[in-house]
Amino acid sequence: MSLATSRLLANWASLPVEFQPLTVAATWHGWFVSTFVVEGDDAARIPPELAEVQRFARSLDCAYILFDCDADEVDGLQRFNW
Repeated sequence: MSLATSRLLANWASLPVEFQPLTVAATWHGWFVSTFVVEGDDAARIPPELAEVQRFARSLDCAYILFDCDADEVDGLQRFNW
């Protein structure tokens, strides 16, 4: 994910769940993020690369994604160096 998206997830994780546009929880090295489809006004708040990963995870029948700074990269998904 991009640095901007990582900052966005960190911000969302600090909010009460009812104020998050999608379910996100901070971990020691990253975030758990819901793969549920975001609808309405909140859909526009989801960065394109995050939406892409969510679609990929849903195609594997995953309900959540664990973004971890030490995780392997996935072929076919964007990579960001920061």
